[in-house]
Amino acid sequence: MLAELSEFTKVQSLKTDNTNYTVGKTIKFWHLDERNWLQGRIKEITQCEGYFVNVDISYQNYNKQRQIQIYREDWLAHN
Repeated sequence: MLAELSEFTKVQSLKTDNTNYTVGKTIKFWHLDERNWLQGRIKEITQCEGYFVNVDISYQNYNKQRQIQIYREDWLAHN
């Protein structure tokens, strides 16, 4: 018998032990390729059973609009 897997769901906000994440909020994130902290706006938050899974962030870099998914909460700056 197969066990049911928990669903990943998109939410408008998510509270973790570190901070509150809200769609539309500006946040700093670690960009691995740039090896630097960049700033962007949260476009989407994914959670599973109330736990952080990832955030989708829209940001501008080299005069182009870009998007990145961050799966590690320690790669996000907490205000």
